[in-house]
Amino acid sequence: MSSNLVIVGVGGIGSRHFESIIKSKLNLHIEVRDFKNNLSKLQDTYSESIKKYGWEKVTLIDATKDFALAQYDYAIIATGATERLEVLEKLKNSAKVPNVILEKPLYNSINDSNKFSELIAKPENYRLNLPRESMPFYKEIKKKYFEGKSSNGIIAAQILGSNWGVLSNFLHFLRLIEFLSEVKFTQIEQVKIDGVYQTKRSDYFDIQGEMSIINENGAILKLMDSKENSDLIIQICDGDNEVTINESKMWASNKRNAEIFGRILYQSQLTANYFDLETQKLVSSLPSAYEYTDIQNQILLKLEPTTFPRLNNRYKFT
Repeated sequence: MSSNLVIVGVGGIGSRHFESIIKSKLNLHIEVRDFKNNLSKLQDTYSESIKKYGWEKVTLIDATKDFALAQYDYAIIATGATERLEVLEKLKNSAKVPNVILEKPLYNSINDSNKFSELIAKPENYRLNLPRESMPFYKEIKKKYFEGKSSNGIIAAQILGSNWGVLSNFLHFLRLIEFLSEVKFTQIEQVKIDGVYQTKRSDYFDIQGEMSIINENGAILKLMDSKENSDLIIQICDGDNEVTINESKMWASNKRNAEIFGRILYQSQLTANYFDLETQKLVSSLPSAYEYTDIQNQILLKLEPTTFPRLNNRYKFT
């Protein structure tokens, strides 16, 4: 018996979710919803893979149409943040879905915070797509450098790179450091903006500057983006254990020169592993979306006194 999945939005990351599933052996019927131009592009790009997966298991539906089913086992909402609440509301009013995967940011206006909380009445059903901890490279780093250590936990950590999207991607790295340290980050200390640049996605922006976040033990995570072209470097100080990770080259080392090499896994290599079809659940490595609403609200409040681009009171980062 097959399970039913609906994917809403396949213009970018959504197409990678779709690719991962149709190149797998999962017994999932996939309803794909987007506007006609994105659906046509998807069909042209993946026609051979869809044929192998089975056209009878794929349904393409224009986003303006009603949801085809009254109940789905899974949903992936991969639209932009501006559209996400509208899709959530429409889905909630049309169908039952016990397992929903969302992309970051959850929303891009503080005014949307309460509405988002209302829409996810059962927070345990909504997961956030922050997948680094499921990658073998980072699992090995945790096992080799952090597990079983006698220190009092991470003292400080920093992420440094150029044009890597501090506002758009900070949750990925915050979650990664939480995974390695097993300590939650709870407070945005500062957001310092040295400059604003347009991202690869048209009409969206991010910052050069620095963000500081404090965890439950008082340790500070600094996320920095500079104009100078550089690899994305993660540095972690855990007592006398200093770890450097070059994510651009997928290499890691500590003070004892114990090196680890790996490879980044792309979304098209990850999504199919999210589903446990026997239990009709999602894997536990995907965190609760609700868990990150407070930190998301803090970021939005820090942006309020700035001139960061916005439209209709919604910040233009994604």
